[in-house]
Amino acid sequence: MSRRPRGVAGAAAITYLVVSSFTWAIYWTVGRIRKHFAAPTSAPAGKALNAAGNLAMAAPLLTIGYGALIERTRFRVREVERSFPASRQSSMGSASCN
Repeated sequence: MSRRPRGVAGAAAITYLVVSSFTWAIYWTVGRIRKHFAAPTSAPAGKALNAAGNLAMAAPLLTIGYGALIERTRFRVREVERSFPASRQSSMGSASCN
């Protein structure tokens, strides 16, 4: 297997691990909150809690998707000029690599 497919497969595996870990943690937390507030609630309040839980579970996947699909196209390279004092340049040129 060449380097490029191996790198893509590794990135996909790490992405899946991160997203699934965060999603499971949010799912567990939302489940604990639902058990804590097990008292009967009105239908709109129950729907709002379900919607908030679903949105919280989708957030890691949406973040990864945004970074992978949108931010990757905003890649820029800047050239920066650095100047060094004259004494340092002369000493760097004559330095040995021992």
